Amino acid sequence: MKKNMQRAALVAICAAFACLAAVQIAQNARPARADDASNTYNGTWRLSYLQQQQVDVEVGYRNQGSTWEDGRSYTFAQSGVQGLTLDQVEHLDGEAHFSIVRDAGTFDCRGYFEGGNGSGVFTFIPNASFAAALEARGINRPDVNEQFRLAFSNITLAYVDQLKAAGVSGLTTDGLIRLADHDVSAAFVSALRAGGIQTASVDELARLRDHDVDPKFVAGIIADGYHPTADDLVQLRDHDVDIDLVNALRQAGYVASIGDLVELRDHDVDAAFAAGMHKLGYHLVASDLVHLRDHDVSLDYVSGLKKLGYTPTADDLVRLRDHGVDLAFVSRLQAHGYHPSVDDLIRLHDSGV
Repeated sequence: MKKNMQRAALVAICAAFACLAAVQIAQNARPARADDASNTYNGTWRLSYLQQQQVDVEVGYRNQGSTWEDGRSYTFAQSGVQGLTLDQVEHLDGEAHFSIVRDAGTFDCRGYFEGGNGSGVFTFIPNASFAAALEARGINRPDVNEQFRLAFSNITLAYVDQLKAAGVSGLTTDGLIRLADHDVSAAFVSALRAGGIQTASVDELARLRDHDVDPKFVAGIIADGYHPTADDLVQLRDHDVDIDLVNALRQAGYVASIGDLVELRDHDVDAAFAAGMHKLGYHLVASDLVHLRDHDVSLDYVSGLKKLGYTPTADDLVRLRDHGVDLAFVSRLQAHGYHPSVDDLIRLHDSGV
């Protein structure tokens, strides 16, 4: 009981300290440089053991009504945690004092662990050499607020070098923060570069991520033989084109341009329909698929006709649907011994048989 009371008291103290720290920062409005130790940033942290070598690291900060949160999973070796072993993260039961070390600065953390989960408060200590390293790369020296934001989002010098190597222009401290805010990762820039996609500015990279273009989509569309521009990628994602559709079309032998892919999705052609028509023996072009879906031709309808002995052309399928010939009508005729042609099915249905 005494131990539980001590734990509860410690958690309450940590929470109170975090609130007081946020108030202190909100009241401190004067500009500062990264090497100005009089400006301190305090917030909250959480560190959780996931499995094997994986941990989840979260940091949080509140200031003047704004809330920043950053949570990511890392291997323990890549997490930046110093002063704790992985075994302690998993099994420690009690107070802890450790650091989360990042290129832009260190989060000096105090708190409590239990059952593989820890939480508490941090004080940020900026790394003066990071500010100098940015200057050496032609990027303006950050003030303490900017450097805190860079550390918060775990912006590394390796990431900055990768952006520069990829030809990203106009890199500034604000630009790096913007890229972090829009979830532009090093993996994303690598995927773009590997595909020969030119993204010359921070604005273009942010725009791509804002339109849900991610590394997996970029790699997939390139693997399928496309050479899209940044505008193509935005157009594809805006029209809900996914890799499943692109793969299904390729495997079924369809040759679809970027424009075709957009048109297919706009007309409700998905991966299942494209692959299903191919499996049913149809070798069509993209415009045929669009035409079929526009006239409400479904896989169930085509496979149903096939079971009844019909393999109509794409044009005949459209005619049958336009004239209201359904599977029940064809089945009823066959039950009476009739096996009319497609033209006769249409004529009989139109005559009210």
